[in-house]
Amino acid sequence: MVLYHPPKPTYSAQSLIETLNAALDSLSAAHPTATLVLAGDFNQLNTSFANDFGLHQLHTGPTHGPNVLDKVFVSEGNVYDATALKCSIKTK
Repeated sequence: MVLYHPPKPTYSAQSLIETLNAALDSLSAAHPTATLVLAGDFNQLNTSFANDFGLHQLHTGPTHGPNVLDKVFVSEGNVYDATALKCSIKTK
């Protein structure tokens, strides 16, 4: 599952979290042995809900300047690994 949560959303963060919870519940029920991957630009969204699904954050260091905006969560945390690379392209 891929997500983009803009810095100034037109929806409430709580409604997004509820939608993500419902989608993760549905995927887990339909495919109980599948590895779940949730990745995207979360900006300031509280991602503690991922713990409820046993999702592990692969990289916890900064991904955009000093901020952790881009995150990847997996249900098989001991199988995957990730490293953030510094990009030489200016985004602003």
